[in-house]
Amino acid sequence: MLIRHAESEHNEAERNWDLRGLLLKRDHGITTAGYKQCDALHEYVAEQRADAASSWADARLELYASPLTRAIQTALIATDGIDKPLVLLPDARELGAGPIAGRDSLGAAVGVLEILDRVSDESAPAWKQPQSRRWRGRLEI
Repeated sequence: MLIRHAESEHNEAERNWDLRGLLLKRDHGITTAGYKQCDALHEYVAEQRADAASSWADARLELYASPLTRAIQTALIATDGIDKPLVLLPDARELGAGPIAGRDSLGAAVGVLEILDRVSDESAPAWKQPQSRRWRGRLEI
């Protein structure tokens, strides 16, 4: 499964015409609304895993996401409890168009530990350090 991302700070900045939010930051994390979307996706995935006919319940399930903060946050939260690695695919990053959108397609961290530190920092309200430690073994680059 390729997991995209929930609502990001970049999406919110675009919607609100917040040029400062678009230009001063790259690799945005998810918003409060994005966390709610992740929780809803987590519930959906849990329901699907209970159905033996679902591809989410298949023993051959593989999980993929882009290495951008918002995609990793979404994927780890949505698939929490699934004992499968999350494979990060650099080629799955969004292709930015132009100087504003393009900045948000550039990752701000490289390497599993740096990425997890960034994910943890970006999502502090909902991200617990014990979860972060537990998830360290789930990321593959």
